Amino acid sequence: MKRLPISLFLLLLCTTQALTQEISIPLQGNWKFKVGINAEALQPNFNDSLWATINVPETWDTQNGFIGFNGLALYRKTVLIPNEAKGKILYLALGRIGGTDEVYWNGRKIGFTGSVKELDYFTERIYPIPDSLIRYGESNRLAVRVFTNESGGGIYQGVGKNRDVVGIYTKTALRMATREPSQKAQTNQRELIFGIIKMMDQALQKKQLQLYFDFLSDDYFNSGTNKEEQKLFAQGLAVSLQKYRLSYRDFEVYQVSDSVWIADYDTELDLDSTSLNGFYMTGHDERFFKKEGNTIREIGNQSRFFEISIRSAYMRGLVKTLIYLPPSYQKNQSWLYPVLYLLHPQNATPEVFRDARFDIIADSLTANGKMSEMVVVMPSDNGSLFTTPKDSSRSFEYFLFEELTDFISNDYRISPKKDFHAISGISWGATAAFFSALKLKSGQEYFSSVSGVMPQPNRRFTKREIDGDSAGYWDTYNSVRLALNSKSMAIKGAKYLFVSPKTDSYTKSTDALQQALLKRGASSKFIVKPGTASFDFWVNELGTVLEFHTQNFKDATKKNASKTFPKKNQ
Repeated sequence: MKRLPISLFLLLLCTTQALTQEISIPLQGNWKFKVGINAEALQPNFNDSLWATINVPETWDTQNGFIGFNGLALYRKTVLIPNEAKGKILYLALGRIGGTDEVYWNGRKIGFTGSVKELDYFTERIYPIPDSLIRYGESNRLAVRVFTNESGGGIYQGVGKNRDVVGIYTKTALRMATREPSQKAQTNQRELIFGIIKMMDQALQKKQLQLYFDFLSDDYFNSGTNKEEQKLFAQGLAVSLQKYRLSYRDFEVYQVSDSVWIADYDTELDLDSTSLNGFYMTGHDERFFKKEGNTIREIGNQSRFFEISIRSAYMRGLVKTLIYLPPSYQKNQSWLYPVLYLLHPQNATPEVFRDARFDIIADSLTANGKMSEMVVVMPSDNGSLFTTPKDSSRSFEYFLFEELTDFISNDYRISPKKDFHAISGISWGATAAFFSALKLKSGQEYFSSVSGVMPQPNRRFTKREIDGDSAGYWDTYNSVRLALNSKSMAIKGAKYLFVSPKTDSYTKSTDALQQALLKRGASSKFIVKPGTASFDFWVNELGTVLEFHTQNFKDATKKNASKTFPKKNQ
């Protein structure tokens, strides 16, 4: 059963007096900057007047004095918070940061993302600023420590339509900056929806499940979970909620249309004082409501493009995964769909596909008849480069074939036939797609087609945390060697497509892979197009690989003598 966001843990203490004045403090532009450890510079009274000045948002290795730099560095910014901000909850929006970051406000750490071993280039950094740390009407010191051992480091991309905004905002101002619905609902609507949320969550605490179910719309669909699945989840949740105190923080309701609203709030959850002391957690959630007749019911976010977390023994933790469901998924309950596994570039997460608006691309291609309806699964490599590191501390390969594919098949309506299973990737993800399909027998038996944009078949440098400085480690992932040594049945049983930009430095190695595939009698195609190895290139070519797999799935449909995709009874 699929998990929901943290929302159903919630009951928040809502401020009754509306705070109508929004705060927006822009921070883009000049920041103080220095490379090195600089631990003393985290303190608010440190003198940084002799430091260099650097532009934010922009990668540091493209700016004068730091061209080509990667390593550890510190940003500092002096921020005046006006007295008018008292009583309001403020959020620091830094956008995307190349590497791992730690954020300090007046000397106290208020947030972090990633780690030295697992750099994160694509998670959007938005951190709440604790009220107790803010000096109102005075100067405050913001410090951001960043580490990366790759190019493109630093605070390189903001939020908003043009990805150029960095700043401090109240919730509504932040929603405006990120182009989310930001029109506040009328006071009576806000209080009514707050009352419904409170009633629903109290019903869970009291195990009054029917009352809770009465407020769920029959059309409820939240990040892949329908009403019946949500009812099952709620039954289990009701047991655990009894021992907690639940409270609301920064509660607000926004108007989407005349009949649809979004409740946006933070969560505070702690154990009853008679239970274990010290347990406390916070979270953030959005819940969607719609007027149905004379009743307002929860409808879920209705999203077909969403994130789930899969607990993995092989990866020793949670693996975040994005799921895209096709337009007809909810309507055609008897259909079993093809599935495409899509792997992200190195130093990225599946968020890169959200940034590319994959769902919009896929929906548009589907509407125009260029893409068959399919489920697309975008797992995170969790810093593993989709491999099994030399120390065997974890294994993406075994996670893929013994956990992820089973999970997807059990939770979503996926055809069990190999002809309807495919894998693709971007940049290093394209290379990983290939070795995932051929390195293990599981891959040879599971995937019927492989594609990639900007492939780089043979790794040219080492990564200590993966290969332990062993040059021979990557030999087992050498795509050309895999193509030449794999069983003939495996090679000829799949179709291959690779797309590279004309100026890509890996074009020669990709051509060597193409020659190896042709030598083995594989059905493969290597396309070189004008352009450079860049985000824009692979976004533009996503359609090429989706159309490639569409044709393969259509051929499989004909081969299986069916006019539509396989049904449950086939």
